[in-house]
Amino acid sequence: MTEEELALLAQIVDMVRSLLTAPAIIGVPEQFASNEAVAELHTYLLETRNVITSFSNGDFNVKVPLKGSIGGLLKNLQANLRHMTWQVQMVSKGDFTQRVDFMGDFSEAFNKMVVQMDATLRELKANEEKLQKLTNDLRKEIDVRFKVEDALRRSHKRYQELALKDPLTGINNRRNFYEIATKEIKRIQRSGGVATIGMLDVDHFKAFNDTHGHLAGDSCLKIVAAKMTDMVREVDTVGRYGGEEFIILLPQTSVRDGYKVAERIRTEIASTPILIDKDVASVTVSIGITEISKEDFGKIENSKDPLASLINEADLALYNAKMARNKVTVYQDINESVLDRLKD
Repeated sequence: MTEEELALLAQIVDMVRSLLTAPAIIGVPEQFASNEAVAELHTYLLETRNVITSFSNGDFNVKVPLKGSIGGLLKNLQANLRHMTWQVQMVSKGDFTQRVDFMGDFSEAFNKMVVQMDATLRELKANEEKLQKLTNDLRKEIDVRFKVEDALRRSHKRYQELALKDPLTGINNRRNFYEIATKEIKRIQRSGGVATIGMLDVDHFKAFNDTHGHLAGDSCLKIVAAKMTDMVREVDTVGRYGGEEFIILLPQTSVRDGYKVAERIRTEIASTPILIDKDVASVTVSIGITEISKEDFGKIENSKDPLASLINEADLALYNAKMARNKVTVYQDINESVLDRLKD
């Protein structure tokens, strides 16, 4: 081969190398512009390069114009890549039955990945179901605990009411009244002010019980308690002292204003009918009241227990009222000689 022929061959080789490796594309050398074989080779290699470039960029829909074995191989690779792309899309939608069996090691890696993804998803679903069950169980337990706590609160409240209220009439029992009244007296002793305490007794209650029965007597006591409660303010305290006796505390109320309250209570109870089966009965009450102010603490009989002294004064006034029945008596208005007889 002559040097000239070798030079031409080298140019063809450079053209082929540039089409296969170089970033820039070299056209057909001028010397071979009219050579159909070289031009066809250039076109074939350029089309091959373009198809491979499209594949590398992820475009598997590019038209493959090549013929021959290389064209067939590229078309087969294109079909495989397009099918695999479809399979990946199906996997992304949750179809883990997809398998690749036409790309050697890649097929094995792909299939392992799909199997692992399927197993992971199943595990996640199982864990989600367990978590949901635990959540439901926890909610049920919390609901049960809330119900138990609510029942305990209501039970505690009920026990408190039983401890503080008279079970028959629903008003304050004697102990609770003492606690409330003691606080009010201490407040007066510390800060000043005035309060009235009254004792109320149902007149001839034993005779009422003997005539109408104890159930009627209970109804009578409930009515008296209800009327007393209705006739006083929210700041006032009504309690059952024992038997047919009741006690009342009127804070910030002088004995003169307390007398008016006691009279309204007495009048209201006297005019209230008590229904007993088909009969109608009525009762009256006697009330004794007394007053406490800061100035009274220096002359009170029992300085260690001023409430006991006040209740005793109201009780003495009640005894005086019961001499006439259906009456209100103020302790401070009782004559000294009468008071001495009451004390005896």
